[in-house]
Amino acid sequence: MEENVASISKVTQDVKEYYTDNWTKIANCYELDSDGIPLDSAWYRRKIYNKYLSLFRPESVIDIGCGGGQTVLDALNLGLDVKGYEPISDLVDFGRNKLVDANYDSAFIQLGDASVLESVSESSVDSVALLSVIPHIPIEDWAELHSQIYKVLKSSGTAIIAYRNELFDLFTANRFTVEFFMNNFFTNNHYSNTHRVKLQTELGLMIPNYDKPDKNFTESQDKRFGQLNRPKCNPLTINRYLATFGFEIEGTYFCNFHSKLPLMIPNELTDKFIKHNLELDLSESWQGNFMASMFLVVVSKP
Repeated sequence: MEENVASISKVTQDVKEYYTDNWTKIANCYELDSDGIPLDSAWYRRKIYNKYLSLFRPESVIDIGCGGGQTVLDALNLGLDVKGYEPISDLVDFGRNKLVDANYDSAFIQLGDASVLESVSESSVDSVALLSVIPHIPIEDWAELHSQIYKVLKSSGTAIIAYRNELFDLFTANRFTVEFFMNNFFTNNHYSNTHRVKLQTELGLMIPNYDKPDKNFTESQDKRFGQLNRPKCNPLTINRYLATFGFEIEGTYFCNFHSKLPLMIPNELTDKFIKHNLELDLSESWQGNFMASMFLVVVSKP
């Protein structure tokens, strides 16, 4: 594997280690179960991405964090000029083999991460895709990264970017709901520390599960995933943030829906079919602001 394609400085070591150890799950994240239901919510994210490609028809695409290469293959099958970058070498190898099996040049996928944008010429590409990247970029690097995306896009070019949904915490009725209230409504600017402690105690009485789940809870078998620092964004205010870089929002799409509150008694068979239909029917609905834990924004450069 050639290591001189791009630096991987924007990938923190803990993220890199987790995805290196779990690369096979990422590579196969678009598979279906025996009932034809996606095994991973990445399937719905890919569906939104393909809708985006069909609507905007960019001639050239930079796909950052392309995983096992399926989204690169999707763009190639549409006749687009695409370059995929992935920082995990096992995924790069997997994706390259996928392209070769489909009779494409393996060089459409290279080793690299978001830092490759630093070497891309200004106003040179039609589209940039970050479908599972931003949540794993340190928040102190966000401003630089969004500025770089804006820089490389042509006039009227577009980007599709996925974010974690902060408003989903209001739907969970657990410790994350309490944290959302404390961080967004009962702030130190308006309440004394003593008053905040009292409010948090009262919220705990109103929301019996305020101490659940564990702060680092994850359904992943590898519990390190819950310890990764993955910032969240508010889909109702993301437009103001993106406008500071010059972007205009063309559309917002939601994915990773939950059929009911996470701590409610699960019914795996019923829940998965309801979730599937929510994903298919509500990706552009206002309910996604609260029921979906991820959202994708399509932005344009005027």
